[in-house]
Amino acid sequence: TIAVHNGNKFIPVYVTENMVGHKLGEFSPTRIFRGHAGNKGKKQQDLATMGARKHNSAEARKEANKTLFFAKLNDCPSSPRKMRLVADLVNGKNVENALHILQHTPNYAAEKLQKLLKSALANWQVKNEGVRMEDSNLFVKEVKVDGGRSLKRVQPAPQGRA
Repeated sequence: TIAVHNGNKFIPVYVTENMVGHKLGEFSPTRIFRGHAGNKGKKQQDLATMGARKHNSAEARKEANKTLFFAKLNDCPSSPRKMRLVADLVNGKNVENALHILQHTPNYAAEKLQKLLKSALANWQVKNEGVRMEDSNLFVKEVKVDGGRSLKRVQPAPQGRA
């Protein structure tokens, strides 16, 4: 009998004639068998509850989005930095005040944001027919401004370079 170390502890290995010519580490057990995997029915039940949880959260998200009305402006040739200056003026404001602010702001970005806000209001009016905008207490929740595509200007150069 020889003690072989498996990385954690020494394991006694009884040497027989069949082991001659082999490395002793081949005969030391490296893992301890603790039985077969647990109850498989329980796993499937957990998957079903996970699917239900996802479904419930998706339904809650849909309900929350029913009160949000938004519009999106793509390919605006103004820089995001200039647009954010105007967007910060109307973030969190009442819709009527926001429209008034944008109407009297002399920037190009203000014209675009005013048109965008009117589009979002039109989306609200489609879903809420017969309800007056003044009575419903609408406000601008959030205005996000990201950079869009940038125009690459190319200067022609000799020998096929640009």
